[in-house]
Order: sequence, then C-alpha cells, then structure tokens
Amino acid sequence: MIDGVSLIICTYNGSKLLPLTIKHILDQETDLRIHWEVLFINNASTDDTNDVILNCWKSKIPMRIINEDKQGVIYARQRGLVEAKYDIVSFIDDDNWINDNWIEEVYSTFLNNPLITICGSKNKAKYEINPPECLSWIEESFAIGSQGESFEDITIKRGYVWTAGLSLRKDVYFSLIEKGFSFFLTGRKGKKLSAGEDTELCYAFILSGYQIWYNERMTLTHFIPAQRLQWTRIIQLFEGFGKAHSVLQIYKLFIDNKNSILILFYNNIKDYSKFFIQRLLGQIKNNEGNGKYLHYLFIKERFISTVFNYNFINNYFSINKFRKSVSKMKK
Repeated sequence: MIDGVSLIICTYNGSKLLPLTIKHILDQETDLRIHWEVLFINNASTDDTNDVILNCWKSKIPMRIINEDKQGVIYARQRGLVEAKYDIVSFIDDDNWINDNWIEEVYSTFLNNPLITICGSKNKAKYEINPPECLSWIEESFAIGSQGESFEDITIKRGYVWTAGLSLRKDVYFSLIEKGFSFFLTGRKGKKLSAGEDTELCYAFILSGYQIWYNERMTLTHFIPAQRLQWTRIIQLFEGFGKAHSVLQIYKLFIDNKNSILILFYNNIKDYSKFFIQRLLGQIKNNEGNGKYLHYLFIKERFISTVFNYNFINNYFSINKFRKSVSKMKK
C-alpha cells in the first residue's frame, strides 16, 4: 500500500506560465480516498512567482511553496524529494498541463504494479505559434511524444523517460543516494540550457537493477512558448545535449557491460573527425532547420566535453564506484 502522491513543480521565473498549469492541477477529478499534495519549488526566481501561485491557488488541496536558492533544476527537484510527504513523487514542469485524471492514474500505476519504481508519461504539445518545419523530427528534444507502446517496460529499448511527467518511488531514490549516487548534471540552470539530468537518474536506476516504465494513460500537454522555437535557442539546446552526453555515455558504457574508458575516447574521436571533415568541406552548414548541423553540434560538444574536460576521468571513476556499490544491491 502507498500512502499518497506528492506533485512537484519546479519553477524559475514562471509567473506567466503558472496560472494555466495551476488551473489544470485544480481540475483534477480524484478519488477522495487518495491523499495528495502539491509542492512548488521556487528555484531562485526574480519575478513574482510566489505571489502568482498564492493568488491562483483557490483550493483546499494541500499546497506548499518552497524556496530553493541554489540555482539549477536538479537542486530544485532534490529539494522537492526531501520535502515530499508521500511515497510517490510526480514531477511536472511549470509549462505542463496535466490531464484531469493525472493524480489518480499515477497513484493506481504504482499501487497496482509494485515492481514499477519509475514511470514516464505521454506528452502532447501546445504551441504558442506555428512551429518550424524542422520541429517534426526534433519534438522529442522538447519532451513531446510517446515514449513507448501503451503500458510497458522500456528499460532496454529506450532506457529513460523525460522529467516532464516522471513519477517515482521516493524510497528507491533515497536508497540510491545511500549507495553513493549523486548528480553530475544539473539540468536547466536559470537561462542556461543544460540538460540530461532526467536520463542520468534513469540510468542510475537501471544500474541498480530497476526498470524504466511508460504509461500512456499518464498524459499531459506541454506548452511551448514562441521564444523556445527560435533557431538560436534550438542550437543552444543541442549544444547542451552534447555536453550532457559526455556524462551519460559513461553510464551507458557500464549498463552495456563495456567498462573500458578507452572505448569512449575512441568513439568520440572517430565520430567528431568524420563530422569535422564534412564541416570543413562545407557539407554541413548552419541553415535554419538543418538537422545535420544540429547533429554536428551535438557530436562536437560531446567530443570537447569528453576529450578536453579534466573532470571526465573523475566522473568515470565516480560513476564506476557507484556501479560497484549498487551491484551488491542487485545480488
């Protein structure tokens, strides 16, 4: 039996986005026997986020505003996990509109499936303006789309779920912390488009012997403001993905039982050399909507963050130490 659901919304300067997000939270049609609460983690906002939340919250549903001054969405999420009252923690972003059965679906998913420790949602899109044509093939970069087939274990074929709509068992998360897990990736940090902390968490779960699940009945709408569709911002997004993947590739190496760090150096040098030559010959150009250019940026930033980052080897040994620690947990 689980005791309830803590819905956590991490926000940075989200005053313009939060009213509709809150409306959809308050529209929940939930069995009265299900206990739940809402936590807003204000991650060093400089606008009137707290006032907006208080003005919009016309409900008896338990709600708390928690100020986390250390900027970085992962610090906000960690604070939410510490402050959460209930067994199941469900994360949404301040631009996510959850369906009216969200809490009930999250609760029943974990209640009826004791082996599920982490589960992702189906995310639809609502664009403020008509999206550029290129977005049809990079929607996943905006945490939009299906992450599996209906309701299934996606550990092997996908291996991660987006934080927008991610729900997990709090006790399992803290068991990983006790075994030495700590985040190397901070996610969004103010206006800095860092990334990858959601995949890092999922990879840590997999290394510890847990499964990653998807449930399409957990559905939300992801609102995409116009400024997020600008080409310059999409470029920054893919650069952030490349930097994050420098860390994520270490986890994936251990998940695949290929433990040699030399494999990572070899693969990065090989991949970047190919793209560098194509870029040098003018075969890869920075044309708006050019997916090959975005792929080049991803490979370039991953290469730089792997080969020329003195922390990379330290990260490798730290993650390896965690892998060895949790291997005892799986026995």
